[in-house]
Amino acid sequence: MEEKFRSKDPELIVIYGRRRIGKTELIARFVRGKPAVYFLADRRPERDLLEEFRGKMSQVLGDESFSKLEISGWLELFKEFLKWWKGGRVIIVIDEFPMLIEDDKAIPSVFQKIWDLELENSQVMLILLGSSISMMETEVLSYRSPLYGRRTGQWKLQPLRFHHLRGFFKEYLRRISLGFTGVSAEFRPIFLSLTQMSRSGITWLLEYSGKASSFMARLNSC
Repeated sequence: MEEKFRSKDPELIVIYGRRRIGKTELIARFVRGKPAVYFLADRRPERDLLEEFRGKMSQVLGDESFSKLEISGWLELFKEFLKWWKGGRVIIVIDEFPMLIEDDKAIPSVFQKIWDLELENSQVMLILLGSSISMMETEVLSYRSPLYGRRTGQWKLQPLRFHHLRGFFKEYLRRISLGFTGVSAEFRPIFLSLTQMSRSGITWLLEYSGKASSFMARLNSC
């Protein structure tokens, strides 16, 4: 994502996965400190959605008068925003994009026009998020989608599995071990179980929670 942002090229990124998997949090961390418009779609009438989107764009522009423009549709909204925006790279996030499609099946075609006519030669990084996996795959990513061939990146987020934890903690614990000399024989098996992060090792570790607690207390004091 950071590489895509630094590219300065127009980007159309699709991120999808089941609910509560961390899509919104991922994007919230990514856009932190960057010029970005974040919009969460819902099932309100299009007029209300455009009004809210326009207001969020005006905040990024730093000009409240943008929020008072009369906008007739999505294409005009993006067109006007690009006329007003003079700051270079900018991120536009639409969360729960399938919500828009549920209420208007023409939305993929509308955003095809937005991309082809307005965004393709801009510095906009457009990110579409969705929790409805089937709709994202059929209406956004599939060959028959009007948006097909326009995305520059896509990620299907999967749940964090137990074996993934090894990658998070192995290097951390290795670094601790470099400065943690004099590990006694009593704690050495516990330390090895932590660095390997195997399921059986963790089970064994929990069985000896007293020793584990003592060992972690020593780690925290280092």
